[in-house]
Amino acid sequence: MVRFLIDKGFSEYNARDLADWMRKAIDRDNCHLSMVVFSQDVVPETVCHDSTSNSLIRTYLDCGGTVLWMADLPFYYQGLNQEHSSRIRTELFKGNDIESKIWTSQPVRPELFEKLINYRENLWMDEDAKFARSWERIAAFRILGVTSVSVEYPSSKTKITKHGESVGLKNPWYGIRPAIIKGLNVGKRKLVALATCKPSFMLAKEKWVRDFEKGRKIPITSFLEYMSRLTGLIPAMILALTATISLLSGFAQIVTLSFAASTLLLLLAHIFYWLLFTRTIHANTWLKSFNPNYPETGFIRIWDFKIDKVTDNMLLELYQIISARIDQKTTL
Repeated sequence: MVRFLIDKGFSEYNARDLADWMRKAIDRDNCHLSMVVFSQDVVPETVCHDSTSNSLIRTYLDCGGTVLWMADLPFYYQGLNQEHSSRIRTELFKGNDIESKIWTSQPVRPELFEKLINYRENLWMDEDAKFARSWERIAAFRILGVTSVSVEYPSSKTKITKHGESVGLKNPWYGIRPAIIKGLNVGKRKLVALATCKPSFMLAKEKWVRDFEKGRKIPITSFLEYMSRLTGLIPAMILALTATISLLSGFAQIVTLSFAASTLLLLLAHIFYWLLFTRTIHANTWLKSFNPNYPETGFIRIWDFKIDKVTDNMLLELYQIISARIDQKTTL
């Protein structure tokens, strides 16, 4: 993929050069003329030192830059720089038995990162003895404002939306890392679904995600959610009561109309609440813009599955997506 994009005019950067390039683009105020395509699903520490919106990569997005991300969840892993990797190799592994620790999770010690760690962080090491810090799904929420989940058994292949077709998506896939879009999803910074799925089963960890989201709700929303659960029973109760009163009262017609109107209002309120708060879309591929002056830019997330091989069709589709987002005269 890297060689393919270089032939199309892209430049290849390592972690340090990418950070220098991003800072220059921000200083020159020309981020909107560029796009960064990550060839792996690990964000380097040089452009994302912290799992918050204070990171360099978020500043680049806020200034109108575009980032294209594929495979695992955005910012799930942070690739460590040489200084931190050397410190871990010396202090955590003591230089011994490193090979046996490949692809095993090790708890993070706060002193190794100047005590700047988040809850439940771990360290991973690949076969090249390179270390990555596991931020899990909370980083995508803190950096992008996007809540992602893990799906164990998708009920069907992804369905490409009209927006997805317009940016060049053609071939569906079985996605396992969708983002959640709740309610009406209105506003300039809304999450635009490019491909969706209807999962039949989610991992047990998703209860933690739902609990986390529930804790962020304001009290009035929690109250409305509780009341909405009753609206499924209330119409049935009202209709039964209406029928009883109709038999016993001489004003059956008036009473029936009154209760029927109340039932209709409750049903409309229930539908309104569902549209506004509880309707859920699982977006496997999505776009989120961060600069209102350049709505065509932002963070593009595609192909939420483990990519073992990049095929020729994928390369062509990738370039179609890139071409749809940027003009051919821009700096790549």
